[in-house]
Amino acid sequence: MEIWKRNLYATALAELLVMVGFTSVMPFIPLYLQTLGVKTKEEAALWTGIMVALSFIVMAVASPIWGTLADRHGRKSMLLRSMMAGALIVLALSFTTEVWQVFGLRIAQGAFAGSVTAAMALVATITPRERMGFSLGLMQTSVFAGQSFGPLIGGFLAEHLGFRSAFFITSSLMFLASGLLWWLVKEQFVRQVAISKVANSKGSGKALLGDWAEFFGQKQFLVMAIVLAMVQFSSLILSPVLPIFIQTLHSGVLKELGLGVSAMTGLIFGLTGFTSAISAVICGRLSDKIGHRRILIISTLGAALLCIPQMLVDDTFQLLILRGLTGLFIGGIIPSANAIVSQLTPRERRGAAYGVIQSVTSLGMAAGPITGAIVAATADARLVFAVTAVSLLFVSFWVGKVVRPNAITLTVPPTQAQPVAKTAL
Repeated sequence: MEIWKRNLYATALAELLVMVGFTSVMPFIPLYLQTLGVKTKEEAALWTGIMVALSFIVMAVASPIWGTLADRHGRKSMLLRSMMAGALIVLALSFTTEVWQVFGLRIAQGAFAGSVTAAMALVATITPRERMGFSLGLMQTSVFAGQSFGPLIGGFLAEHLGFRSAFFITSSLMFLASGLLWWLVKEQFVRQVAISKVANSKGSGKALLGDWAEFFGQKQFLVMAIVLAMVQFSSLILSPVLPIFIQTLHSGVLKELGLGVSAMTGLIFGLTGFTSAISAVICGRLSDKIGHRRILIISTLGAALLCIPQMLVDDTFQLLILRGLTGLFIGGIIPSANAIVSQLTPRERRGAAYGVIQSVTSLGMAAGPITGAIVAATADARLVFAVTAVSLLFVSFWVGKVVRPNAITLTVPPTQAQPVAKTAL
């Protein structure tokens, strides 16, 4: 097997385990807070919402730093750092006795996390250009699959073994992922002279500002950063609203089967993640043949159009089917967008590039749930689907208008191509 394929499959497996571990704790964090002294469900939800938003904001600040360090010291080392930090933080959650301790650890998770972006940067660097869509699609499949199975596994563990045992077991999965990555993935990292000297001479703060100026000075990179932020905004805007919306639906096969709101919410999110996972690898391979830009336009347009009938459903089964179909289009969005980003940036700068991208998208991830909650509270939960549709339609139109059919890699000064060291991690 070619080394880039072995690295790809090993990284995808490790990321799958990390995402299962990371997302498995999400469903029961509000319930866990109630065991630590939070008195009401509303107060627990508020604490959880604040922690999630602040975690993403901290991630927005930290991501460019980790991206720049990845270009200096290697992408594998940064991915290992992210996985190990996540595992230690989840393990520490099992020993907390106060709400402020959970709050602090969740904020720290935002500062040290970012395994998805680090994995994308690693894969984008080691993959041949003509297989970029397939590789990033497979990585996104791992992310979607982890997001689908994680909450189900976490809920089962918490219910049958208790919250603290659930934290311990899921952190073990993340430690296992770190071990697999360290053992199986071999990165031939070439450090660049000019990049190292410039970064060291400017200092970390000025170097980061230089990264932002460098990338955002390129119009198409700026467009893709905003596009990915809006996609994450559209993906997460529904997360706090769906259980409330399901409560307003008075009929459907799912309710007749005796499923409660929590079970129906998990099933709908799980099906969306499952169809997205299947679609991601298929669309990734297809985008290598017909173009990443075309897949991105079709995927965002299809997802937007499917959001419109979701405003009108009065049956839980109708919503389940429509969300599953929406997942088929969602799966094609992020891999194709990340593939375009890789085409727009030179190989030796992809760590910093994806760090900047993660910083911008984290703001979209923070804004999505807050916007959804505000719209549902002040108007109607059904309007959240309209906001999502408008956002995705705008993305589809903007990409078609601005992004060139054949993206050209940004030019790199010749002095940046001089290797000074080579290490196999």
